[in-house]
Amino acid sequence: MAAPIVVAAGMAGVPTSAAVKMCLVVGLISFVVLAPLYLVWFRLLGWIG
Repeated sequence: MAAPIVVAAGMAGVPTSAAVKMCLVVGLISFVVLAPLYLVWFRLLGWIG
């Protein structure tokens, strides 16, 4: 859902490069935190050997 981010950044006068950097950082942090949690969860469920 990029449209709300684009509209909000445009209304706030945030440069596109800053918005892209913010999205990449949030995405990277989410991946680093959530990927191991999903792995543990799926092992607990027995879906992964």
